[in-house]
Amino acid sequence: MDAPVAPMKPCYSDGYALCNPSGILLGKSYRETPQAAIATMFTDPVHRDEFWQRAQAHGWTVRYVFSQVWVPQFFPSKQEADAA
Repeated sequence: MDAPVAPMKPCYSDGYALCNPSGILLGKSYRETPQAAIATMFTDPVHRDEFWQRAQAHGWTVRYVFSQVWVPQFFPSKQEADAA
């Protein structure tokens, strides 16, 4: 049997993410710079600026965000639950 793993503490990070016109952040667009966040959705480097300007006209934005990164434990063992 494997030894129990100690619970990991979360870490925090800041960066940028795209926000749609409804105010919903796109988590998968989270990146270190605004340009990198935009590039997650607008992948064609030749037309990226043009497409982004159109998206902005429709209400898209890049937002400065904080992120919490953690390892989920959906079903901890009794030993892990007792250690927490």
